[in-house]
Amino acid sequence: MSLFDQYSLKARYLPAMIIAFPLIILTSLAPPESYEELFQNSEHFMIVANVGLNVILILFLINIIRELGKILAKKLFKDGLTAPTTEMLLWGNDQLSDQFKERLHAKISKEFDVNLSDRDAEEVDGRQARILARDTVGLIRKAVSGGQHVLQYNIRYGFWRNLVGGLPLGIIFAIGSIIFVQGTLAKVITGCYLAVAVVIAFSYSSLLRTSGATYAEYLLTEYLGGIETK
Repeated sequence: MSLFDQYSLKARYLPAMIIAFPLIILTSLAPPESYEELFQNSEHFMIVANVGLNVILILFLINIIRELGKILAKKLFKDGLTAPTTEMLLWGNDQLSDQFKERLHAKISKEFDVNLSDRDAEEVDGRQARILARDTVGLIRKAVSGGQHVLQYNIRYGFWRNLVGGLPLGIIFAIGSIIFVQGTLAKVITGCYLAVAVVIAFSYSSLLRTSGATYAEYLLTEYLGGIETK
């Protein structure tokens, strides 16, 4: 994955910039005396300032919120066992038609030499059926890695996963900004940011499930058709 490909720019850098927004306000508008003592004996502070403290903060946040997002998604989807991509391959899930799933299972068996659980085996050992389906999704992703429609929905899911993963930090930054930044406009903007962040934080499960389900549907449809989904 390139540092400046579509996924990196929209699903990694953009969420980091959003999370860092109140911190940028804080470092830019907070009165100097509120933090200058922390750096008054540092020989490197001016070097950091010249490079651009805000850029460094964003770059620092990118991998942090990505890892936090992965942890959150792993917990929400029980290590992938209840992820939409896994669910749609199971007979007990009715989001895809039985005929569609039969064709999917047949193609997976032919191309990957993997036999997903049939109805009876799934009823007997549902957990093993989920593990097998989850592991198979990784093979499907590689097979459909060049699809532009799938990429766009993967970007959307990645954006929300990384954003909600970093929201606790964004909320902390916003509270700090409201406390330390002087100026009514800056406080109002940061207060609005905080309100939106709290709403998103309470809606994270729905956001991830919805965006994940859309991605899963396009992934499996494109894999089965061998062409981009329209």
